[in-house]
Amino acid sequence: MRKGSLLFSKSTKRALAVCAALTVSFIGSAGPAQAANAYLLLDDRDGRQLGAMTHYDAETDTFKVCDTQREGRSVTGTLWRSGSPKNVLLLTITDDDDAGCNSKRYNIRSGYAYYLQLSYNGSTQIFKNIRIWE
Repeated sequence: MRKGSLLFSKSTKRALAVCAALTVSFIGSAGPAQAANAYLLLDDRDGRQLGAMTHYDAETDTFKVCDTQREGRSVTGTLWRSGSPKNVLLLTITDDDDAGCNSKRYNIRSGYAYYLQLSYNGSTQIFKNIRIWE
């Protein structure tokens, strides 16, 4: 053994460093789950983006819907609270050929599951949804 050499090889030290970094990242992310911004993009089958819906998580949540095509059709975004025996429609936002996007505020509450749905109001039925929670 050379003077000043360590007990571990270079590859072993590297593996230990990776394990330590992963451990720190897992411990750092073990806190309570918090809501975050959510994004929903709607494309047609050719991959052309038709619209977007965004949930901005703040004290009073903001929901924004954008028609990205400006071709005479519109997109509609809805917010649903998942419930039993049925889901409850809470918010509807439509955006069409005008400049800019449309938005509304609605304060979602902890302990409930919500769904964002974005629909294309064109000649074909195209929609997409995602689940969000507080």
